[in-house]
Amino acid sequence: MNGTTVTELGTKVKPSDTIEVEGIKIELEDKIYILFHKPTQVITSVSDDRGRTVVTDYFKI
Repeated sequence: MNGTTVTELGTKVKPSDTIEVEGIKIELEDKIYILFHKPTQVITSVSDDRGRTVVTDYFKI
């Protein structure tokens, strides 16, 4: 982080910090917010072992 090696678990990182892993710079990704009017028969989950429709079936993320 910022040219130094971090060894402490839980170190806080700010958006302005530079992060590199094995010499490769890691870029901060933009957040995506989605407003979705969920139909009542759709469950709020990313998967379902019973094959029911889940909210992620509606989006290609």
